[in-house]
Amino acid sequence: MASYLTDMDEIHRIIFKAPDSSDDSWQSSSEDSIRSSGSDSESENAQTTCGSEQQAQFSTSGTSRQQLPARRQRQRSLPVQQDPQTEWRPINERYEVQYPEFAGPEHGPAFDFLVDSDPVIFFDKLFTNELWELLVIETNRYARQNNVNNWQDTTKEEIRCFIGFLFGISINKVAEINDIWSSDWVAACPAFACFFTKDRFWALWTNIHLADNEKAPPKESPAFDKLYKVRPIMKILGKSFQENFNLGQNVSVDEAMVKGKGRNPVKQYMPAKPIKRVSKLWCIGCSCCAYLWDFQLYAGKEDNAPEGGLSTRVVCDLCHPLLDDKHHVIYMDNFFSSVALCKKLTGFGTYSVGTLRANRKDYPEALKDKALLTKLKRGDYHTASGEEITISVWKDTKEVSFISNVHSSRGQDTVSRKKKDGSVSKIPAPPVVKDYNANMGAIDKNDQLKKSYAIDHKSKRWWIQIFLHLLDICRVNSFIMYQLSYVKWNSGPMEDEVAPILNQKEFSSSLVKSLCGTFTNRKPQGRPSPVQLPLLRTPSHESVNVTKNGAMKTGRCHECSIGPNKKSVRTETVYGCIQCQVRLCRDKCHDIYHSRITVDDP
Repeated sequence: MASYLTDMDEIHRIIFKAPDSSDDSWQSSSEDSIRSSGSDSESENAQTTCGSEQQAQFSTSGTSRQQLPARRQRQRSLPVQQDPQTEWRPINERYEVQYPEFAGPEHGPAFDFLVDSDPVIFFDKLFTNELWELLVIETNRYARQNNVNNWQDTTKEEIRCFIGFLFGISINKVAEINDIWSSDWVAACPAFACFFTKDRFWALWTNIHLADNEKAPPKESPAFDKLYKVRPIMKILGKSFQENFNLGQNVSVDEAMVKGKGRNPVKQYMPAKPIKRVSKLWCIGCSCCAYLWDFQLYAGKEDNAPEGGLSTRVVCDLCHPLLDDKHHVIYMDNFFSSVALCKKLTGFGTYSVGTLRANRKDYPEALKDKALLTKLKRGDYHTASGEEITISVWKDTKEVSFISNVHSSRGQDTVSRKKKDGSVSKIPAPPVVKDYNANMGAIDKNDQLKKSYAIDHKSKRWWIQIFLHLLDICRVNSFIMYQLSYVKWNSGPMEDEVAPILNQKEFSSSLVKSLCGTFTNRKPQGRPSPVQLPLLRTPSHESVNVTKNGAMKTGRCHECSIGPNKKSVRTETVYGCIQCQVRLCRDKCHDIYHSRITVDDP
């Protein structure tokens, strides 16, 4: 934190430094102007001399201060107060520090979920009912504003099915969406075609919306917001991500990319990246499980430069809820980290670790010595410490600098490096390197999980890509919450055996089934039968004791305890259908379940 001057004599020495007799002294740099002038008497003499010389100069020229050139006025302005420089200890001097003890809540979901909870329960915790209602209201409003022909107002059930539909075709990797309704059985997907007609799907896709366009502030307005179209969903999801999950001690701050070329007001050109034109998200996530906890969409250069620069502003905004003396450790790359930021976070009981650029302000001069760095061999390192901060320069294939206030200046560890022949070697490294590699990849891991089954559909509307990206993040976060809850379910004594854990594909498939449910937009063809046909109960689908032959174990009824018609009271049964591989109560549930499906004799 910046230290403020309280000694009035020191303030006088800064403000009233005596210039030399020549006028060139006024053109000295701001660094020269803050040098100390000595005793109190010298300060007073300097003030008198300064005043007399100014009066003489002004009377000779006959001009006022306002008439001086702007350059001269800037040179005479008071110096900007700067943070004091860090006093670094001699290079490689031993400095010991203990890793802080975490004082925050237990890591994981903020709520306890029932054993074997369906994936949709985790998803609905994050994608709240407020968002479903927002999608319904704004989609219908946008369609009416555009006078869409034959538009039929959508409902919450239809929007849920629409989102489940998008998740489903991302699992099946449909090349072109129109192929779903194709008459060619090779390309067609009849399982998805039963939910929507092609015209209805494209009507929903064209009119899906998140905000009222008529209320958007114009560009000339001070309230103009580039992100107006996605601001509502960003606000709601950011809040639900934080409320439903407790971060562990180690968190990481990084950037994520959303590809998109079109007319995008927040598009960034990244020539060094595989995808050149992207929208950029600043993200913070849990290092141990890759849960994405909060995010910001970068809208471009800001009119008013934030204090400390963009990187400091981003870290402070994302970490603001963590600045509560709980001893979180924030890992970041060299775009964000600096000595000043490390000091600022320490003042709030929050620590930081990151790579560091050698041209950052207050970087130790001793570690810039080229003669010292050229002697480093691979695995060697030098350190400089000061004010609870340790900066290390480690030689890998090239020199890499690290900054930390939770690691000692000396220590020895190893990291693995793969050689050209495929063998793995151990390279000596300071402990900060291993901890950085272990805790920095949260956002990248979340992105990898997202890309496995990401909704990849192009659109000319730039904000649609952001919307689909946030949908995928919501799906991945709910999957991570499910995994952590499953570990908790199996950690203590359980009355019932827990079902095997689902992988991401199985989790996403179950989510699609729950979101789509039995909804269909298609009208039934033909005339309805006047008499309800009796249920066909074939020998292969009859109700039997499924535990006798070891086919299944005792468990909850699929109809009244798990399915869409589940009751508040959990029912367990030994009966079920071996052909369908489900447990069902013998009296009513068996018939109700089989009345919804087509029963075929083997």
